[in-house]
Amino acid sequence: MNKERYDELVQIVVDGPLHPPKKLVEDFYKWQSRLMLARFLANERYQQYTPALELMEYTLDKDMRNFDGKGSYEEYLDHKVSLLSDLGVLHWNLYKDGEKALKYLSESLELAESVDYEFSLSNRGDIWNKKLKVLEQLGDEEKVLEAVRKKFIEIERESTFDTNSYLYYGNLNLAQITQSRCDWKKAVENLKEALNYLELHDHERESVDELWEKRDEDYERTYREMEKFIDREVIWSI
Repeated sequence: MNKERYDELVQIVVDGPLHPPKKLVEDFYKWQSRLMLARFLANERYQQYTPALELMEYTLDKDMRNFDGKGSYEEYLDHKVSLLSDLGVLHWNLYKDGEKALKYLSESLELAESVDYEFSLSNRGDIWNKKLKVLEQLGDEEKVLEAVRKKFIEIERESTFDTNSYLYYGNLNLAQITQSRCDWKKAVENLKEALNYLELHDHERESVDELWEKRDEDYERTYREMEKFIDREVIWSI
């Protein structure tokens, strides 16, 4: 990556569908600017995934291996955790490179779990879920199941309806694996448990409870109906 190529990518983003202010992304010599540009490139509205990956790897090697003592360590850590996670996802989506994907996602999660900071760009459970999804798509379902079991042992269960990302994604992965094996009864049980840790409106919670009460009538239909509640933005408490 050089400045000439960088400037070309800046123009693609600024002239593209999201039209961000040029000042957000134009400074090739600031890693914050480069990462902002890379995230725009990786956005589905641009789909410039290969240059996004190139720019992220360049920035990781040049600026993000170790904290240089300049600026905020919390900001550096927030961006590095997000960067490693994004690299893992891109290596998987572009090249189906399981080794690199798992390496970057594992590094991201290990770094995120090493501190108590609340990150603005990442969620620990979401990073863990991305790692589980790569394992599952590699055919390592048993590794997924074992990882979920270990994580459940580590986590202290608090309130039933706490928005706990680890418990949500763990149970969701169990539900999706058991569903793929056509064990609909167990899949419904796992999915209901996942939804216990997801923030729902009162009327949605009532709908889930009604479906749960009638689950014996048709487990597959119950699963399909409950599944409609999982795709949403959540502010996680953990």
